[in-house]
Amino acid sequence: MEEFNKLQQVGIVEAYQERFEELKTLMLIKNPNLSEEYYISSFTNGLKEEIKPMVKMLKPNTLSRVVEVAYLQE
Repeated sequence: MEEFNKLQQVGIVEAYQERFEELKTLMLIKNPNLSEEYYISSFTNGLKEEIKPMVKMLKPNTLSRVVEVAYLQE
């Protein structure tokens, strides 16, 4: 859980998304009641500073849309 909460994008969005999805799977096993909003917030907050503001501004309401916007910003 700690690794998931500290996850930050250091390379490309694709690599960050892959690691996020791996850790999300483990989080779902341990905490099946976490909401989509939690994962949206976690993914967004881990993005690089040059990508994060645009993603937040567009307020995507699904995790897949957040990822899509992040790819577009990259």
